[in-house]
Amino acid sequence: MSRKTLDQLKDELKAHAKAATDITDTAEAAGRDFTEDERATVQKHIEAGADLAKQIKTRQGDTALRDALKGFDGIEFEPSNDQRQEPGKAVDLGGKSLGSHFTDSAEFKDLLSQKTGQHFNSNQRITSRPVAYKDLLTGGDRTSAGGLVRPDYRGLQLGLDPFLRPLTMRDLVTGATTTSDTIEYTYIDTVTNRAEFVAESTSVESPATPSPATGVKPLSGFTTRSESTTVKTIAHWFAMTRRALSDVAQVRSLVDALLRYGLEEKIDREIINGDGSTSDSLRGIAHTPGVQVLTVDPNGGNAVSANIEAIRRAKTMTRLGARAQSNGVAVNPLDLESMDLVKDNEGRYVLGGPVAAGGTNTLWNLPVVENEAVPQGELFVGDWSKAVLYDREEASITVTDSHSDFFVRNMVAVLGECRVALAVLQPSAFVRVELAA
Repeated sequence: MSRKTLDQLKDELKAHAKAATDITDTAEAAGRDFTEDERATVQKHIEAGADLAKQIKTRQGDTALRDALKGFDGIEFEPSNDQRQEPGKAVDLGGKSLGSHFTDSAEFKDLLSQKTGQHFNSNQRITSRPVAYKDLLTGGDRTSAGGLVRPDYRGLQLGLDPFLRPLTMRDLVTGATTTSDTIEYTYIDTVTNRAEFVAESTSVESPATPSPATGVKPLSGFTTRSESTTVKTIAHWFAMTRRALSDVAQVRSLVDALLRYGLEEKIDREIINGDGSTSDSLRGIAHTPGVQVLTVDPNGGNAVSANIEAIRRAKTMTRLGARAQSNGVAVNPLDLESMDLVKDNEGRYVLGGPVAAGGTNTLWNLPVVENEAVPQGELFVGDWSKAVLYDREEASITVTDSHSDFFVRNMVAVLGECRVALAVLQPSAFVRVELAA
């Protein structure tokens, strides 16, 4: 006979308790005492329940002992959020910067607890437990509050700020997750909408010339192709001394300023310009077959004004060519500057000039994304929800001295990496505008 599980014991206890309660309720509803048979039955249920309660208590104690034994492999380590970090379980930053969360994590504190005095011993091996994140770049699912990261601690970035730029392409495209190394998706080539009002048919015979006027309903449709792309690994690391590793503020700042930003910048550029020519690069929108193209011809007029008008034309191309709604413009900073500075015949700035609140936030009611990942002389208009960036597994940050001769040089490596894939589901929903010089 198989041993009963803890849940089965609990269910039996509930059944005995209910049976005894039902008998008691029946007697009370009738305003009388128990009969002899009822009294004996209730007593049996109570005795059986007491025995079950004892078994449940013992079994729960065994479970607690097993859980305690599981922790003996790292009794000095208390994982993040007061629970053991399981594979596949990521951490939500809760609004902190990535560097701040990493240095506050139990994994990093466990690493620091191994110091001898104020610093790590020169002969001591250093390897941290990886800290996993839903998304190394935002620290949380972008549909949750965890994605709204505040850059709380950005100190010690002296000399670096001039090289930082707003990262925006990732904010435009759709974010998703995957558990596979290969993404298969439907590639939409063209969409044809022939919907019409249809007259009532007056004949049982097929008309010689089928049309809505003869009662024949028109056929709409779209053509598709199956496509696939593989997940790519994006990673980099920086080196620091053992002594610097003890400086929590410095680690925090370097993770925010170098590690996180470097990955952001690479993905930012690949979304637009990844050529997909190798197994280690994404295929960006600029190199995706089927993207519509609009070449600007100023026809003897002002080239910059023609470029601004081209954005409106591209918006129409997206609507008619893909049955999609444009929701953003991506433009190189130099090209946007030329648009901002264009003047009319009386010397007035067409786009608002230097006193315009917020600068060039929209063009033709489309949000403007200024990004040097876009090649100068081109811009992109489209429905950016039709491009999906997939995150594979969790990203992670790891610290170790097991690299090259770092151990004997008192150096450590801080590694950050993530795995992503990009799929453009409907290339015709994007227009590459080739601007007039």
